[in-house]
Amino acid sequence: MLTMKVITWNVNGIRSRIFNRKTSAQIAKQDQILPEEGSPMYNIIKNYDPDFICLQETRCSVSNGQKFKIQGYNSVFNQSDNVGAREANRYSGTCIFYKDTYSPINVEYQFPGYTDNEGRIISLHFSNFTIINVYTPNSGTNFDNRLEWQDAVLLYLQSIPHSVIYTGDMNVAWRDADVHFRVTDSPTYRSKVEENLVGFLPEERNFVPDILNIGYTDAYTIQESNYSPFDGFTYWDARSKKIEGLPGARFNKHGWRIDYHFVKGMQTLECFAIYSAGTEYITLGDSQCSDHCPVYGHFSIN
Repeated sequence: MLTMKVITWNVNGIRSRIFNRKTSAQIAKQDQILPEEGSPMYNIIKNYDPDFICLQETRCSVSNGQKFKIQGYNSVFNQSDNVGAREANRYSGTCIFYKDTYSPINVEYQFPGYTDNEGRIISLHFSNFTIINVYTPNSGTNFDNRLEWQDAVLLYLQSIPHSVIYTGDMNVAWRDADVHFRVTDSPTYRSKVEENLVGFLPEERNFVPDILNIGYTDAYTIQESNYSPFDGFTYWDARSKKIEGLPGARFNKHGWRIDYHFVKGMQTLECFAIYSAGTEYITLGDSQCSDHCPVYGHFSIN
């Protein structure tokens, strides 16, 4: 039986205190960047020993990505091909670090029927499973693009004949339990929620059942009864006022669950959000790091 551990994390910029304390400008002068002791990446590797680390919103070109090294891992980066504010080192991007004991037989950077020029897709194919890392487009900037993405994803997921891990930032909270204002049933927050709330639109939410109906499982839901209603949240608005060093949204548990592992042909052994990487100089909720937290999954192929 093959088992594997997978981390997914929207890092909000891989060059921003994920591997070390240095700023993006300081990192640009380095030829090689390794996980510094105590950094989020160091602690994730030390504490969870993942086989695959899937990152989104890396904001990093493929060439700059080659500077980031993790002992015992290989890496694949994808980048935005746009210019200006959406160029490779400023916008979007994905990468996968994978243990060097794995040898993919094919790597893809597109879905059939959809043209991505923002580095949002990496698929690693192996003989008996595929792992797909995505940074799903936000429908607030282009709703029609989001619908085209969803159509292409569904066809692609259906086409893969063996086991699949479809993971990443999906930019949707598909159940009431996945948003704080439904969990708390707060009149204050309910009054602010409109029908056209991006990330909670009917077209976005209904897409997840479409995935489940073709044989996939939302891995977190298998074991969520072990956790509190707030434990599944993976994103908090970092623009909110800080309270005791944390953005107010995170301090008040005003979060969303928008980062997922969907699996087909696999058993979920564990799945949970990682709220602290154990670092002394930065917390994962700090605005200097990401506004998302990592999500851990442990899976087996029988």
